Amino acid sequence: MRGGAIRVLAAAALAAAVSATPAQAEAVHQDKLVLNVHGRVPEHCALGGIGDMNFGDLTKTGIERAAQIGFSCNVPFQLSIRSARGGLANEAFPQGQGPYAGLVPYSVAVSIPVRRPGSDMLTQSFTSTALLGGATMSSGGGIALDGMQLTVVLAPPSSEAGLLGGRYSETVTITVAPI
Repeated sequence: MRGGAIRVLAAAALAAAVSATPAQAEAVHQDKLVLNVHGRVPEHCALGGIGDMNFGDLTKTGIERAAQIGFSCNVPFQLSIRSARGGLANEAFPQGQGPYAGLVPYSVAVSIPVRRPGSDMLTQSFTSTALLGGATMSSGGGIALDGMQLTVVLAPPSSEAGLLGGRYSETVTITVAPI
């Protein structure tokens, strides 16, 4: 008899376990399930290179050069532009000599297509003297995918006598940072 009693108890325990499974499944049944999903896309801003702009004979007025520069930024950004000399400066005598000027002022125009989500165009122009202290422009919440246009236009020198002979140069630094 003892063996039969053990079998009955084991069968009863097995029956209780089997019958408890549907009850437990009903206890975890819910009307909605919340699943949090996470990921990250790294922020990046990339500014392509540009070669030197050669203006040739500076005695001509209104000389203009334009360049298309590779540029993309997958977040809103700020562009900073700074001039080293405030104009194309005579390498030996940036202040000029006598009646001859040693500096050719210029303006820089920047055009950047942005998306916010619709397409728009950021455009801004800066004088070389204003760029001595640096200037900035913001994307206004937009992102850039299609590069930028940079146009430099030389202005007439400030001296009626014209420009001092020699080589002239300038360095313009453009930096971009996510905001």
